[in-house]
Amino acid sequence: MRGRIADLLGGPYPADRQACRDIFGPQFQTIAAVTAFLQANLRQGSVHAQLTTAQAGGWSVTSFQALYVACWLHHPVEKGTYLIDLSGLSLGQMTTLNTAFQQHLRGRKSSHLSGAGRSAGQGWAFMNGYQELLVQIETLKGVDVLMLKSEGHQVSLTGIIPHAASFVKKKFTGSGAQASASLNAYSNLRPDLVSGRAAENYAIPYEDLIKWLKLSGKMITIREVMYALFKKVKYPPNTGLLYTYFSNMDNANLGAVLRQYINAARNPGGAQFTGGGKVTVKMLASLSDMADALIADGNAANDRIFLEVRATGQDIDASLQYFYNQQDFPMPVFAVG
Repeated sequence: MRGRIADLLGGPYPADRQACRDIFGPQFQTIAAVTAFLQANLRQGSVHAQLTTAQAGGWSVTSFQALYVACWLHHPVEKGTYLIDLSGLSLGQMTTLNTAFQQHLRGRKSSHLSGAGRSAGQGWAFMNGYQELLVQIETLKGVDVLMLKSEGHQVSLTGIIPHAASFVKKKFTGSGAQASASLNAYSNLRPDLVSGRAAENYAIPYEDLIKWLKLSGKMITIREVMYALFKKVKYPPNTGLLYTYFSNMDNANLGAVLRQYINAARNPGGAQFTGGGKVTVKMLASLSDMADALIADGNAANDRIFLEVRATGQDIDASLQYFYNQQDFPMPVFAVG
């Protein structure tokens, strides 16, 4: 994470080169090539600078694609959603971003968050198997975010059928169709470099939990879920926790509290905290993933929806700086005799 995918992109060995050919498009085979793309399409090669100083003429479809590539280098995922925090932008900067969003991206339907999606898929060729880049500007609990999500198929006359087929597969199996078997295999081989699923749209067991709690919508935060869940299953016993108990915590402490609940529900005698078995083993597993994500957030206090990757422009730039400082290595020559 945090730019360490440079280990793969800069790797000299045949296995590294084959993995890069399998995973990345022809333009993105080395550290030097990816760096050149970012520095050509982001102002000063920086996410923060692009968002805060680029004028109207400094935006294009490729600018949004470069933002995604930067996010991916910061936290590589096989399937996932990035939310860039825009809360530090001025009204003028938000106006410039919104204008670029409307002018350069084609409108499209989306099943994510508000559904007001636009496509940056024209010429999208960062990773093999991914043909679409979904972009949305959302306001989540009063915080503006830029959502970026790479998908296997464009939502058009030719892409709607495979896109819908992936959605149907998710409804029946809990996960959508693979866009890249090579990236999936690499994420299993090197989970320290590439995460698996890290999306804002709920996993099926988590969605079922939300329905059981009689919450509705695609933007339910974990704080709202925990408040409703603890109240319904009467956890902790004999304690009436107010919503402020959850809203005043940073994410790491919230994750620790959620982990304590999961452990209590899984322990012998913990059935009393599952609503008579309504909170299933799979639901607890989804909550466990959420607890891990919250703890990894540290002292941030953002309203996490599910497992999406959240970051500020400065966070991403720190990872980019690490990546830019790495280099491509030639195949080593070993002395014989």
